[in-house]
Amino acid sequence: MAKYDDKKAILEEVNHKRQERASKQRNSNVEYLVNDVGLPEEVAKKLVDKENLAPLGKEELTARVEFFKEQGLTNTEIGKISKKFPKIFSYTVPHMQEICSILQKSVGIDEKGIVDTITSFPRIFSYKLENIEEKKVFIEKNLCPKGVSGIVMLNKDVRILCKSEKELGARKEFLKETFGLNEDECREVIFNNPYIVNMAKEGLAKKADAIEQVFGSKKYVLNDKFVLTAPPEKLKFNYMLLAQCSDGPFTFMKRKFYMHRPSVLYARAKGLQRENRKMRPSLMLQASGYFEKETGLNTQSLMKDFPFDNDVAQEIILNYHEKFPKVPITLDEEEIKVIVAGGHSARAKKEVEMGEV
Repeated sequence: MAKYDDKKAILEEVNHKRQERASKQRNSNVEYLVNDVGLPEEVAKKLVDKENLAPLGKEELTARVEFFKEQGLTNTEIGKISKKFPKIFSYTVPHMQEICSILQKSVGIDEKGIVDTITSFPRIFSYKLENIEEKKVFIEKNLCPKGVSGIVMLNKDVRILCKSEKELGARKEFLKETFGLNEDECREVIFNNPYIVNMAKEGLAKKADAIEQVFGSKKYVLNDKFVLTAPPEKLKFNYMLLAQCSDGPFTFMKRKFYMHRPSVLYARAKGLQRENRKMRPSLMLQASGYFEKETGLNTQSLMKDFPFDNDVAQEIILNYHEKFPKVPITLDEEEIKVIVAGGHSARAKKEVEMGEV
């Protein structure tokens, strides 16, 4: 029994010393990330507490940060990618150098493109870019429009490399069915919107339905490649709102009307109405500076005067259906909540990393 107790005591002492060393190491890493990289202390602590970062010594962590600086990233950018993808510090410098070398030599991405890739898609380091030559050939033969090199496609969105050939083939068939596209049309849509291969199927189906309701055909994606960046609820609601301010034909549909916040468009419409001025969608869709210069009305002030809430949204929807019964557009309760909350759904943000719309 005594021998067992002695061994137990030794094990406890060893574990205690390990915990002490690990604690000192974590504190050292937090101090480095805060003082040398400029991360907020709370963020640094969260990163260090991650299992993938805790075992790193300060020298290893410093080497990885220096690697990012050598690529041209600032401390601010390093902080952003670490929050976006905390596991970023778990990859060795040789591994990350190899990935960057592959992207430069095999894909033709220049130094600026490398920075763009790391900042927008740091998860690239989590993939083994094996069989890259075969993948380029597959992409060119199966996804690109005729006469377009696979490298051109990859330079538009390198994330395609991270999908298997089976996944890419299945996604193309899904897009054909969902948007009613033939082979050539589908290739064009993918080439114009390469990020579409990473978008959630459910979200794409909702977008296709919204596009059909507003434009009369799902194939409108061939005319406007930016329409896929719009949350479907905002696309439908903005159309309903602006249709009521237009004498027709709806010239605002030639503009990217779906990229504006519903609350802004509503406030501007009400402001123009209060001043006994015509509610012209072409004016309502202008940038804030231009709108104020042309009308003398400040958008932020109008939004305070005419707050946008659920009652307002419901009224706009009701008025639309009364005025345009032959062009029905549906918005469910969840979609209306998103509109009232600001028009930027969490679902849309997860679908594609494109920044704020």
